[in-house]
Amino acid sequence: MRYWHGGWSGRKVGELLLPIAKQESFYAECMRAGIQQARAQSKVPDFASGRIYDINKLYVTSNRDFAHAWAVCMPDRQHLENLQMLFGLGKRAYYEVELLDALGKPLTVPPDPDPDYAVESFQVEIARVIAVHRPQMSPAAGQVHMLRMATVPRVT
Repeated sequence: MRYWHGGWSGRKVGELLLPIAKQESFYAECMRAGIQQARAQSKVPDFASGRIYDINKLYVTSNRDFAHAWAVCMPDRQHLENLQMLFGLGKRAYYEVELLDALGKPLTVPPDPDPDYAVESFQVEIARVIAVHRPQMSPAAGQVHMLRMATVPRVT
């Protein structure tokens, strides 16, 4: 199975993708502090507990269109320019990735499901970039894919 991750551009083939908790940058520090504050103020138990959006996990999908849409839509246009200026971030990209365990070895078991999205999304320790793709999807098409993924019924 192939896996994908959507995010900021600038990653190279062979580079490791780490969860926000393991990244060392001003951006990562700000994200961690913001999430910690948001959790403390949240009335949503799954978010407040860290079950949803666990900063110790890297999120991937087996749905290429979802990773592509994520790269187009997240963060939204309203915040994109400010984040780029404040943190010196580039544009956006989506990556084909190899899933790795905590020791950096290829994952030999199925990845854990992402509790935030019903299907085709997973959480892992780290991943290695094996291909880089530049988004070509329109923001409108990206929103359609994002909505589709967010509303897929959860299989139990």
